[in-house]
Amino acid sequence: MRVEKHRQRYRTIAFRMSDDELRELDKRIALSGRQKQEYLIKSVLHQKIVVIGNQVQFEKLKTQLDEILSELCRIERAEGVNENLLAPIRTAVELINSFGSERE
Repeated sequence: MRVEKHRQRYRTIAFRMSDDELRELDKRIALSGRQKQEYLIKSVLHQKIVVIGNQVQFEKLKTQLDEILSELCRIERAEGVNENLLAPIRTAVELINSFGSERE
């Protein structure tokens, strides 16, 4: 099933694989019934990723959450966003802030 979302895909992503990895990938794609591009996009964007964090990743996550919180607060002031949506993000930011201060 192909669903068009009126988006243009004009970026190319390339990476290297061994012959064995490519054969396994091709088998998985054939079994999925999807086109290679669609299979790869779904696989990359919709899989659970396990990350072993470090300080750089922690800072990136903190920055991203701060940006989300700022945007939600801006929306809240303009349109009255429900506090129930903001509370978990505020809590996450507070936890990350306290974690970061303990590590220093």
